[in-house]
Amino acid sequence: MTPLLALPLVLTLANPSFDAAFCKMLTNSAVKVNAEKGSMVDSITRNEGMEVSCDKKSVAFKKSLTVNASQMNDGWQARTDKRHNEGLCKLEDWAFAIKTGWTVSMPLTTRDGKTFTLTAKCD
Repeated sequence: MTPLLALPLVLTLANPSFDAAFCKMLTNSAVKVNAEKGSMVDSITRNEGMEVSCDKKSVAFKKSLTVNASQMNDGWQARTDKRHNEGLCKLEDWAFAIKTGWTVSMPLTTRDGKTFTLTAKCD
């Protein structure tokens, strides 16, 4: 017998209509984000574009930082990861996508070439 908690997950993992609509939304968003590639998001963060792979169910919001990794404050990665998760997980479609297998990441590359990748997780 299938446990009750597992049943909704089983039903939602194969949801091609949601995936198709979500993919279309991401693809449209990527056109806009990529048109603004190189723009500053804040005082140290530059938009480096958005990559979408519908087949792999993944999206990456690429950013670069105008500072070296050694210049980042202690705990910056944990704080940024928390904001990234909270921002996405409070949005119903994004939370659903993440919970059903979409990978939503934000690779951050510092001026000295170090890359840190934040990957969203919704509980």
